[in-house]
Amino acid sequence: TLPRLPRQGAAAPRHFLDTSEDDPYRMLAFGGEDPLAAEDAGAALPGTERAGLPPSFLSVDTDGRVVRCDTFSKWVSPGLRCGFVTAPRPLIVKLAQGAGPSLGVSSPVQVFLVEMLRRWGPAGLHRHVQRVQAAYRRRCAVALTAAAEHLSGLARWEAPRGGMFLWLELLGVRSSADLLDEMTRERVCVVPGAFFSAHETPPDTPFVRVSFAAAEEEAMVEGFRRLGNVLRRRREAGAAPARSGTM
Repeated sequence: TLPRLPRQGAAAPRHFLDTSEDDPYRMLAFGGEDPLAAEDAGAALPGTERAGLPPSFLSVDTDGRVVRCDTFSKWVSPGLRCGFVTAPRPLIVKLAQGAGPSLGVSSPVQVFLVEMLRRWGPAGLHRHVQRVQAAYRRRCAVALTAAAEHLSGLARWEAPRGGMFLWLELLGVRSSADLLDEMTRERVCVVPGAFFSAHETPPDTPFVRVSFAAAEEEAMVEGFRRLGNVLRRRREAGAAPARSGTM
């Protein structure tokens, strides 16, 4: 969070820490604390304006210890699998020497991207990013409305301020991974939180990640309804022994 960033930046030189900041979703900011309220009010979108984007570790780095990695694929075009690195000049020189001219990215893609950015200019890029932000904010608002309708009392969540994902905590569920087969049968596509763990044996977690990036709005709403049905069945199955009088 913003209050912690200066402390993190100040701590790095004292403890000789180098920070690699991988932040592909920063440009997908929604322009407000509450995506639903912002969407309803038609709040202005930040585009490429730095003041409206989330803070970064790079912004508080005064000692050249942050290496920031970005990508064009999330906010220019999904097909442009190309990124860029912001780092102290000596490190950039070494990266360029080691990676060679291609960087593993198709040369036509790089040429196309450079020409597109040149033709757009800063103003054109700003307008394009605003359009992308508007599309994702609209999708996020649909997801939040569907969650409120179908998952109230079954899950809790916080409205994201950007990006393309909504994290849900499934109430009364010890491990969301245990529900994966049942959710698959219901054709509900979510990712259990344990899948993001760095541990060889991930701990149990009740969280799932839901993407609102690609599904049509009607399919999104139906997905939340089906997820609600899965959670209700699991809750009823767990309560069945108590209703029958078995202790």
